[in-house]
Amino acid sequence: MLDLIRLSVAILPLAAYFQVLGLIRLRSRPTLLSGATDFFLLAMAMMGLIAIGPIELFFPRAAYAILGPWVWGVLFALYFFVIMLIALNSKFKLIVYGQDSEQLKKTIQDALSLEQMEASWGKDILEVPSLGLRASIEKAGGGKTASLEAIGRSQNPMGWYTMEKLIANNLKPNTTTQTAEAFRWIALSLLLFGSSSAMIAQDLPRLKKELAILFEPD
Repeated sequence: MLDLIRLSVAILPLAAYFQVLGLIRLRSRPTLLSGATDFFLLAMAMMGLIAIGPIELFFPRAAYAILGPWVWGVLFALYFFVIMLIALNSKFKLIVYGQDSEQLKKTIQDALSLEQMEASWGKDILEVPSLGLRASIEKAGGGKTASLEAIGRSQNPMGWYTMEKLIANNLKPNTTTQTAEAFRWIALSLLLFGSSSAMIAQDLPRLKKELAILFEPD
């Protein structure tokens, strides 16, 4: 039998993530995120679904016998540290929501020109010797979203930090917004929020009982 309470709680982080994606696209100014930050946000959005899937499949029954419901706190903390470890060890990447690949290329060219930094271009491949950076400009996802992704392992972390600052300082407001796409993401998030609320309402007494057990004093 489908557990409505668990499913409703599981889709809430995903609904919040879709809401953020929609609001980002409503901004007139492009939004810059590092690849690590973007991965972290996606991982947090999937946290609920992972909790009722893989985590519950390998649930530590012995630990539950000792800690009770608080074992979930330990599991979520472990999940948090694992995704942080993956994010910090992933390849360098910068993502711009609100610009396509050509606009991002123009932004980078303008930024490097202002700083009088020498750079070589080969189609969408960028190399900046002074920053120790070699990367490619790629389309990322749907709509006006582009990314600058590292090529090869020989990268200078400080060079990427400098490039992130240069791009952020040279992002200019768009003349047009992605209103239609933004509302699609927001509508999807509201659909998930509404579905979650409806499922909780169907089994509200059990939810109150579970919360009472969880927070009852020893």
